[in-house]
Amino acid sequence: MYIVFDTETTGLPDNWNARYTDVINWPRMVQLAWQEYDANGNLLKEFDLIIKPDGFVIPEAAIKVHRITNEIANDEGIPLKEALDIFSEAIDRNEVLVAHNINFDINVTACEFYRIGMPIRVFDCNHVDTVNKETTSFVGIVYKGRLKFPSLTELYKKIFNTHFEEAHNALVDVKALADCFFFLLDKEIMGRHEPSGKSAKDVLNGMFSKVNLSGEDASDRPFVHLNNHTFHSILEGAMSVKDLVDAAKSKGHPAVAITDVSTMSGTFELFQKSGDVKAIHGIEFYVNDKILTIEDPRAQGDPYKLRMYAKNQKGYQNLCRLLYLANTEGFHKFGRVCPEWLEKYSSDVIVTTGSLEGKIAEHLNIGKVGKAKTYFEWLITTFGKDNVYAEFQLTPEPQQKIYNTFLVKMVQEFKVKSIITNNNYFVNKDDWKLQHIVSCMKQKMPLEKARLKENSECYFYGREDFYRANEEFEYNYPKEFIDRCLDRTLEVADLCNFEFETGVEKYPEYEITEEVENWVGSRDAEDVIRKIATAKLKVKIKKNVDLGYIEVDEVRFKEYIDRLEFEIGVIRDKKMLNYFLVCWELVRDYESKEYEGKKLAIGPGRGSAGGSLLAWAMDLIKVD
Repeated sequence: MYIVFDTETTGLPDNWNARYTDVINWPRMVQLAWQEYDANGNLLKEFDLIIKPDGFVIPEAAIKVHRITNEIANDEGIPLKEALDIFSEAIDRNEVLVAHNINFDINVTACEFYRIGMPIRVFDCNHVDTVNKETTSFVGIVYKGRLKFPSLTELYKKIFNTHFEEAHNALVDVKALADCFFFLLDKEIMGRHEPSGKSAKDVLNGMFSKVNLSGEDASDRPFVHLNNHTFHSILEGAMSVKDLVDAAKSKGHPAVAITDVSTMSGTFELFQKSGDVKAIHGIEFYVNDKILTIEDPRAQGDPYKLRMYAKNQKGYQNLCRLLYLANTEGFHKFGRVCPEWLEKYSSDVIVTTGSLEGKIAEHLNIGKVGKAKTYFEWLITTFGKDNVYAEFQLTPEPQQKIYNTFLVKMVQEFKVKSIITNNNYFVNKDDWKLQHIVSCMKQKMPLEKARLKENSECYFYGREDFYRANEEFEYNYPKEFIDRCLDRTLEVADLCNFEFETGVEKYPEYEITEEVENWVGSRDAEDVIRKIATAKLKVKIKKNVDLGYIEVDEVRFKEYIDRLEFEIGVIRDKKMLNYFLVCWELVRDYESKEYEGKKLAIGPGRGSAGGSLLAWAMDLIKVD
């Protein structure tokens, strides 16, 4: 069932995000050790293999860590191919690979398979990383104001209140990790993986082998990109809305979406610049399940992402309501929503199952397949089956294959529709360097230290790019499945039909309070604003005259009144009387408040109306 494994190497990679095919970047494997367990945690087999250093030398810095010298490796080591053959046989016997910070060990091992031209067997089963949100929260080490990922030593110390000896010997680390892993399973901090069964590739090949295919070339058929992050996704996206629209036009796409992270500030710009390309208005929300149950935001844990699109005006309004809640009641470092709010404002929107940053992937990564399915069912119940799309991607990350296999099962069971997307952060393939810079700025790190996305793949794909990624990243799905998912993006575009209403003035309506009505003797906005402004103006003039700041005779006073009447006429003609009254009510209410026994501070005021006599008379600004 389980392979708990670890590697010792010649060092660390220069780029942690590089693919396993980068043989210069990834270090050589010096030791490969693992234990095999059944589903109940019974030890079945144990292996401890030292690799003979053929074509490389173990550096002194690495020897100090794992104490395997070149002499030991040459005397006791076995050829790399022999070690990988033994490991491949173990993978055939089991379902799940378990490691601590598994991406490192997977990439190192996959790179060794790749170097000698063997099938990359480490991608043929599920992966479990004991470095995850749950173990981070469980260990609870705070570093620089936030929880840090625990080392294996820290995890072991938390669980057993002692240290294990000889850390950084692969077999010793494996034994310690196995103790930790089965403890985490018993306490349900992590979940027990179900047998994976057929992979997505096998299932899809079986499905499409039964389809009567015409052999039509679909490479020129249009589709719609539904996963685009512009520079409105602050320090994440590197493309402008104009560049996005121009790219869609140049490729003949009938529509294009933006799904910026926790903001919809680019939606109106997309509407303005889309022209003949249909604008689809979406957003990628941060979601946190604990906003309403745990008061301290620091104890609520990290959020996950959910991608949503407005089908019509009501759907757009619901997204806006959610965004408002995200930035008022759910804000912690950035805007967040909770499932309860999503349920309340779920109508007239489309959702997808999302990417590896979503809730499904979060559950799958720690073996909680049942919870991943429960979340999938929650999406269908909350938003309606016709509004939920299974979102496939063809990313280089190993976990994507596991995620896609799960989605295939859910599509078969619940009969939801499938789409395929790419994570687009820039337009042109050659712009990945710009995306690197944006990522470094966000992390406040130099290029050599920043953790970067697989930026070379985050560009505006064409169909041929999806075909290429399908082969290059070894998904090997039927081409017909890729085409069907891309064709269905047109269906999503057809369902999304919100457009902004322009050329119509929509100022807020001021609700006259009983207090104001009794004082003015009228509910008419112009009467209210004239009486308030005139009365307050007289008080201000008298005060300044008494202080000797100004001299005002009847002629000068008439100039004030004439100017006030002129400005009231201007805002009446512009239909902004109610707007001024709303601003007056906001400032008036704010100035009546106190915080810790002190009046709230307010500035002198600014804006296009900041030089008006009316704004000064009504106390919107402090400058005459």
